[in-house]
Amino acid sequence: MNRITMICLIVVGMLMPLGATHAATDISCDRLGGISTHGKNLSGLSFRRMNLVQREFVAARLVEADFSHARLDRAELSGAFLVGSKLFGAKARTASFSRACLDGSDFRKADLRRVDFSGASLIGANFSGARLENVVWSNTVCPDSTNSDDNGGTCQGHLSPNEAI
Repeated sequence: MNRITMICLIVVGMLMPLGATHAATDISCDRLGGISTHGKNLSGLSFRRMNLVQREFVAARLVEADFSHARLDRAELSGAFLVGSKLFGAKARTASFSRACLDGSDFRKADLRRVDFSGASLIGANFSGARLENVVWSNTVCPDSTNSDDNGGTCQGHLSPNEAI
């Protein structure tokens, strides 16, 4: 099982990854651990600019988490709850967001080539300037609330308010 280096920090009873900061307290983690992120509540944490290549966040709760400019290539975020998360400028090539809830998330200028959004919900997500070549859109709820299966198997043209390039 893929693990991310974690620390158990008694700050509002949260687990925090090495190098992450808690948005409300601005406290950084600097000690090692080995706690799995599977199904954990990591809401509000900042993973900004972190190298998270091939990391697993399966079924994790990541509400309003900040992944801005993070490297998420080949990361596994299946079934994760990322409502309102920031992925501005993130590199997430071939990552899996299958069955994830990404409503209201910010994907502006993100590199999402070959990402899997199968069964994901993207209502109100912002994809302005994102790279979306070869994305899997199977049974995906698009940002405009339509279903990719009803749109010819894609959310392209349904990425309001702005169309991705």
